[in-house]
Amino acid sequence: MSHTSLILPYTVQDKSREKPFTSSMETAAILCLVEANRKKPGILGSTSETVAFVSKLHYPLWAVPWETECLIVDGLGATVTTVSYERLPEVSLFVEDLKGGSTAREQFRNALEKHAQTFKGFVETAQISFESIIEDEELLSAISKHVEESTASGANLTRRIALVPPTLDENAALENSEKVMDLWRQIQSDLKGLQHAIDVLNAETKFHEQMILREIENLQETYDDKIARVKPAVDKRVEKLSRERDGKIQKLEQTTGRTLKARERFRERLVRQLEKLEQDEDLFQKRRDALKRRGDRLGVSRWENKMRTCQDKTKEVKKRIRVVTQQIEQVRKQSEVAIENFRKGYQALIDDENRKISELEVSRDSAVETLEKESEWMSSANSFILNQVEKLLERKRLHADQLKKMAIPWKSQRLTLVGVPFYLVRYETEEKSRHTAYPPVNAMDSGGIKRKIQRAIWGFSLDSRIRLLLHSRSKALEKMFDTVLVKGMERDTVLERKVRELGSYNDLVKKQNFTEELTKGLEELRNEGWINTEEENAILKAYTQPRSE
Repeated sequence: MSHTSLILPYTVQDKSREKPFTSSMETAAILCLVEANRKKPGILGSTSETVAFVSKLHYPLWAVPWETECLIVDGLGATVTTVSYERLPEVSLFVEDLKGGSTAREQFRNALEKHAQTFKGFVETAQISFESIIEDEELLSAISKHVEESTASGANLTRRIALVPPTLDENAALENSEKVMDLWRQIQSDLKGLQHAIDVLNAETKFHEQMILREIENLQETYDDKIARVKPAVDKRVEKLSRERDGKIQKLEQTTGRTLKARERFRERLVRQLEKLEQDEDLFQKRRDALKRRGDRLGVSRWENKMRTCQDKTKEVKKRIRVVTQQIEQVRKQSEVAIENFRKGYQALIDDENRKISELEVSRDSAVETLEKESEWMSSANSFILNQVEKLLERKRLHADQLKKMAIPWKSQRLTLVGVPFYLVRYETEEKSRHTAYPPVNAMDSGGIKRKIQRAIWGFSLDSRIRLLLHSRSKALEKMFDTVLVKGMERDTVLERKVRELGSYNDLVKKQNFTEELTKGLEELRNEGWINTEEENAILKAYTQPRSE
């Protein structure tokens, strides 16, 4: 598969910067940093370093198209990304069991019970490694922003460059990326499987719930028909029993009323007789008392005899009144008891008749309640399993999102080799050597920063001033060049040799018109106030004089 190339610029001019940042200024600023960081003889006797080369190189990244995005593959193969893949339970078996119960509710219920714990978690977790795939979000964000700014600027992005030789060719980049895409497709398949399981679960549950509703409706209609057939006869029998009861009660009340009325009249005669005796006794007492005052003993004795006779009759009448009153009360109670017995007896017969309907209603309600409980159980089982499946679904979505975060939002039709520029410096002493990489930067505004420097010009080192001008684009990019490239060269002698030879061959100092470009760049830096004349002359002297090979 053929590929295209995208060469990113080393310096991106900040929007606030008014004056153009020229290639000459870039060269001069980098050499200022190189010289500022070169070790020089000091009071502690440190060995002076020489600069073996300063070279503008490009780090190889492969951008592999993935739908509307791109995966970024480390061309040096120094990155290993490990992700977890969580294997699902047997979704197909679950769906098969559910569908097997489509026509038999008992079988569907058994399927729900069988799979109550099927989706409580993933079956196992496997670790999958993706070699050379960059996943660091900060680094991907920096690369994405750099690509976006570069393509939007319309700059020449396909010029000849000094590219660090990739250890991964385009086929290896595609193969490594395909592993990510395969996992993505597998997760999408898992998501579809889980969603299908949810759809089948909901559909089958809804089907059986609707079947239960229809059974309830049919059941109610059947019992309503039975009740409608029985109710007229029951009502007729109840009405007849009620009439018989009321007739007997009425007859008994009439008989009792006549008896009570006769007893009441007799008691009233006794009460009148008692009142007459009490009046006579009172009269006899008054006459006795009058004769007693006159001293007529014989007359007193006669009226006292009459009083005793009257009192005896009074006692007898009172006794008869009590007896009659008791009889009246007894008749009334007997009547009430008899009436209550009539009522209870007939109510039992009426209840027996009404029970013919109530038993049907109870049977109907019991059958309906059983079906409703079955529907509630299915709904509860559905919710329980659905909650488990949705949790797995959410985990899978998060996993898919994590994979998508490994891509940058750049729609490319072809595999692209992206060259990320950096300056590599090799410092040497007689005993050892070291390398320093300067990743891409933003050229900042010369106005406000320059005034700040001018207020305290001697308080800032040359390195600090230039770093204010050349602002780092990303800590993640700095880390990539430091840990992957520089530290990688320390560990890998083959890589070190290749990069050293490439850097030496592309040494800035060996370029045609280097002196003119450096002179012009230093002058522009001095005019903006980034360096002074002494520093300008020192840099010119250091890098325009012949160096020993």
